[in-house]
Amino acid sequence: MFCKVCGRETENQNNICNECLKNMPQNNNLNFEDKGGFKYGLLGFLFPFSGIVLYYMLKDKEPKLTKSFIIGAIINLIFLVFFFFFIFVTLFINLLI
Repeated sequence: MFCKVCGRETENQNNICNECLKNMPQNNNLNFEDKGGFKYGLLGFLFPFSGIVLYYMLKDKEPKLTKSFIIGAIINLIFLVFFFFFIFVTLFINLLI
């Protein structure tokens, strides 16, 4: 079972999550395997805007999958910031020479 509040998997048979201690609904119809993983992170990296949109659309339903998307998107954005920073520094140094 997955907790709908925190998204963590719980093996507790009563209706209380072990992590966030919130009540889980009796009818927990989460019959999917939320695996996440590298390929979804790669998709988030290659298409960061789509990764961010999918994160906000599916974050309650599939928390591990959307976590992979958002991590890939964040890594892409960090990479782009460093990339453009180094290009700016290189151009600035070339202008000084």
